[in-house]
Amino acid sequence: MRVDLALAGQHDKCELLATGADVYLDMAHQIYNAPPGTITKKDIARRTIGKNTVLGCGFGMGHAKFREQYCPDQPVEFAQGVIRAYREQWAPKVPIMWRSFQYAAHDVIGGKRDEVCVYGCSFRMDGEFMRIDLPSGWQTLWFYQAKMRLRANPFTKKEEGSPSYKVMKSGKWTTVFLYGGLLCENIAQALARGILCEAMGRLEYREKMPLVLSVHDEAVAEVPEDTDIKKFVACMEQRSPWIERMGVPIAIDAWQGACYRKE
Repeated sequence: MRVDLALAGQHDKCELLATGADVYLDMAHQIYNAPPGTITKKDIARRTIGKNTVLGCGFGMGHAKFREQYCPDQPVEFAQGVIRAYREQWAPKVPIMWRSFQYAAHDVIGGKRDEVCVYGCSFRMDGEFMRIDLPSGWQTLWFYQAKMRLRANPFTKKEEGSPSYKVMKSGKWTTVFLYGGLLCENIAQALARGILCEAMGRLEYREKMPLVLSVHDEAVAEVPEDTDIKKFVACMEQRSPWIERMGVPIAIDAWQGACYRKE
């Protein structure tokens, strides 16, 4: 979520995250058009809607899917209002980024342009692949057999060329059509992984804290009992120049124990 916002340049929300403010409540105030401070953590139902919106709508989720997953008992108009609140009020720069990624993929796969650079991401064809070089400077996403393939436009119902690629699923090659939200998800998730991998490298090689495993966004190191946890936290919080440029807020929750546990 925070990488998505930072990449889009939605720095007001990044600053909110950096202060430790409850962004789920902030989103809930937008959804319910409530004055700041009138919704609290005690209002579990409305805060949960805010949480699901912040975490679920950053990659293009529409109102129908949101209603199905998070509020099936609410009228469709409520879900539509949630999506509008996110896209038009809370994070209006994020949908602009989706469209930019969509146009970039369309132009390079369709042969209109050799290279398109948007939001620090460089799109171009490389043989059968469309590649996206990421702002980290050392990560690249690859999309195999990237082509414009015919697909029915969901609005006009007419077939038209859409950017797509091939992926192996269940032992079969499957066509996946690319759209802005999906491209954004791939890019943001890769960058988030890059942030963690760089931190893990610092722990292992600079701080000599041997890593034993990682779980999603967690890094687990085996260290002497008297190791100062503040040293671990400081290493994890360090930001590379590319992370600084993006303005990604980083927050670390750390713990020490005799065995691994899931918080």
